[in-house]
Amino acid sequence: MPAKEIVIISAKGGVGKTTVSSSLAVLLNERTNIVAVDTDVDAPNLGIILGCNAERKIPVQASEKAFINRDLCDDCGICVKHCKEGALKMVNGKLQFIYHLCEGCGTCEIVCPRKAIEIKRVDSGVIKIGKSRYGFPCVTGELYIGEASSGQIVTTAKRFGSMEAWKFKAEYLIIDGPPGSSCPTISSITGSNYVILTTEPTPAAISDLKRAIGLAEHFKIPHGIIINKADLVPEFREEVHRLADDKGIEILGEIPYDKKVPVAIANVTPVVLFDGNSPAAMALKRISNRVYEIMKGL
Repeated sequence: MPAKEIVIISAKGGVGKTTVSSSLAVLLNERTNIVAVDTDVDAPNLGIILGCNAERKIPVQASEKAFINRDLCDDCGICVKHCKEGALKMVNGKLQFIYHLCEGCGTCEIVCPRKAIEIKRVDSGVIKIGKSRYGFPCVTGELYIGEASSGQIVTTAKRFGSMEAWKFKAEYLIIDGPPGSSCPTISSITGSNYVILTTEPTPAAISDLKRAIGLAEHFKIPHGIIINKADLVPEFREEVHRLADDKGIEILGEIPYDKKVPVAIANVTPVVLFDGNSPAAMALKRISNRVYEIMKGL
């Protein structure tokens, strides 16, 4: 049976998604076999907190770029007139190519009279596969700086995560999703079994939470909410509860503001292991128990 996917997302960045993901990974690993997957490909940090190594690195070609054969190019500048992205420019009579502006559309290849331009696939990112310092497998997707097609890197990371789960007979994939509600987030939750929506009691986070709820509802994926730093602003905490009640969404738990959390992060250790008796750690343990109960029923 394929491993069940638990995806932790937060439409707003910085609300504690990776703090939740790392602690859930080590707590659920005490009960059963898991694989941790980081699909926050623009800024993958889960592997840092979990101490994941990279035993294998697999390049991913998810985009295309123009390549200029300088032996054939006569610097006529025709391609510059047709490049809508501004990736081709004439400087002192010489054709200059700006790599990160190129979208690989292929127009320059078509219009070049000397056939000096060719569109080729390029490495857009990498999948790193290894193990955490706690013994369970880790898969990390990383998008190279300036590259596009992050959604494909996310999908590829999940696929390798599933392969590791099959190899190690893991019951769950714990997937740290990307922030936002665009293509990478959609790719991370597609095909998943349960989505955990992490938020905090602030107006911006609540606004973005509504977008994340919309994603989970659209794809008809069971989901619950975690309120991080729940005691920061009581009135906005109540607003999250009203939103959950209106939508019929379970509040999986509330994590209080706890100074031990940033200290644990600075020590690259999940807070539940850094100080298991801290208020945040105790809350995360209760949340882990509830998530485990839910997954057993799916």
